[in-house]
Amino acid sequence: MATKQWLSLNAQIVRLEQRGMFVSDPDYAKRWLANVGYYRLSGYWYPYRRRDAAGHVEDQFIGGTTFDDVTSLYEFDRHLKNLMLSAVERIEVALRSQTAYALGRHGAMAYLGPLPFSNDFLTSGQHLDWLGTVTKRADRAKKRDPFIGHHFRNYHGQIPIWVLTEVLDLADISKVYKGIRSTDRDVIAVDLGIQGVRSRSNARPGEILANMLEHITVVRNVCAHHSRLWNRNLTPIGTARLAAMDSFRGLQPNQDGSVYASICIAGHLLDAISPGSTWRQRVADLITTRLTPIPLRSEQEMGFPATWQTLPFWR
Repeated sequence: MATKQWLSLNAQIVRLEQRGMFVSDPDYAKRWLANVGYYRLSGYWYPYRRRDAAGHVEDQFIGGTTFDDVTSLYEFDRHLKNLMLSAVERIEVALRSQTAYALGRHGAMAYLGPLPFSNDFLTSGQHLDWLGTVTKRADRAKKRDPFIGHHFRNYHGQIPIWVLTEVLDLADISKVYKGIRSTDRDVIAVDLGIQGVRSRSNARPGEILANMLEHITVVRNVCAHHSRLWNRNLTPIGTARLAAMDSFRGLQPNQDGSVYASICIAGHLLDAISPGSTWRQRVADLITTRLTPIPLRSEQEMGFPATWQTLPFWR
């Protein structure tokens, strides 16, 4: 198959128009195509493409598709990602602090193992992999972060866990949290408002929070790399494990990997980390003022229940 050919901005607009998209202002469209790019924007006009009887996506757009609506959807997604990153920042800082506190009780250097960790984390090689990652992060940070350099100069590179966590990212924290002993995990999870599940699976609070963190880490990476978020499919959490908490009421079994699930996780954790936060209201306002007015688009594409505004999470 031949490689696709480069197209000028004018030719890109002609192609969109030939496929049925209405472009009211070519100069406006050219600015978007020049500064955002045809390929990146294609992720936002993909939902506007027609489907045949078998559900296959066609090259033509649904009637009524406009370039302005596509850019409005892009702008909505940009604001959504900013809100998610704001929540993730607070979640990440809280997890750094709580995980460092839990590990630190076993000793400043206890993260070297094996005392604070589960047998599976140690024997599977995950602990050694994690240590390798965080050692590299500390080594890179010693030149730019004086507090890390101080420990290399004065303590032979021995860095207490409560210092080390300051140079780790959410993925690093998520991995080590998953690896610590279940009793320590549960203490942190309960403090963050996570309830266990009394069912055949008997999921402990720490296990549920570990799944949430894995999911939120993916969200954080999507946002940080400026990728499309709004209707993305993400790491499933397991809806049955969330049923005991009001924040997740209305979440359907097949929606536990939706962005709506991501929003519920972030909002639920923020309740414990930052009581009184207005984050949920800002999300609701964003949905109603920026997504709802866009023709042919709906919050149900994000996994929102039809009656989401009546649920406890939003009241």
